Amino acid sequence: MPRIFSGKVILYLIILVALDMSLRPMIRLWDAGPIFIYLMIPYAVFQWERSRALTLAAFIGVFRDLTGTHPLGLETIVLVLFTFLFDLLAQKVERNFNFIRVAGTFLFVFCVLTVLAVAACFFGGDAAFGYPAGVVFVTAFYTGCLAPLFFNLTARWFHDRLPLKQYELFG
Repeated sequence: MPRIFSGKVILYLIILVALDMSLRPMIRLWDAGPIFIYLMIPYAVFQWERSRALTLAAFIGVFRDLTGTHPLGLETIVLVLFTFLFDLLAQKVERNFNFIRVAGTFLFVFCVLTVLAVAACFFGGDAAFGYPAGVVFVTAFYTGCLAPLFFNLTARWFHDRLPLKQYELFG
């Protein structure tokens, strides 16, 4: 499990940002495309401990706030809040199944984008009406479908193994 501010993690995040900027516009469906940088947060929740996942969410949120159209701090707050809630949920499920990873990633991205779309309606700005509901759903679905491939590639990059759960045999 690497440190959050190590060169390996920062390089990987730069690669994901480059994918978001270059590949995402080319593989869009109905104005919706996967958000590659968001895939890193569910990966951290499933593979790393809570404090590292929250730190990573804050780091990604600050970066997205500085480069996005939302009011400063909004995306950071939303990402950290939903990372915390997603971590609580992830502790209750079996993390090895690809379906859980796809569903969890879909749920995470859908909730984040929904809150950002509603907030955009209140705060105005460039995205005065937020994202249409269909775009939010397709973006979350598209991002969730990429989760198994992304998780495998990222686990190889960081040489991560899934933490073992200990079960009590006698209560």
